[in-house]
Amino acid sequence: MDTVTEDKEGCYLNRSVKFFYEASGKNISDYWRKRDYVIVTLGMTVCFIVIFSNLLVIVAILKNRRFHFPIYYLLGNLALADLFS
Repeated sequence: MDTVTEDKEGCYLNRSVKFFYEASGKNISDYWRKRDYVIVTLGMTVCFIVIFSNLLVIVAILKNRRFHFPIYYLLGNLALADLFS
């Protein structure tokens, strides 16, 4: 049994997330269910679509001279900020 290091404020050091889930009564599964795969797949798909569409907006503004107006620079700035977040 490993020792638990606790400081004055009650913070446990060198403990894993699994320790805190067990202490709270929640269960962590070592395997993924079908629902977990579906959620991760949908989330990754949405992320790739958002990244691709933001890149398309930025490239369109840079390549097309008709989009070299302040409103389009604002739109490109928003797309770039969305990529960074």
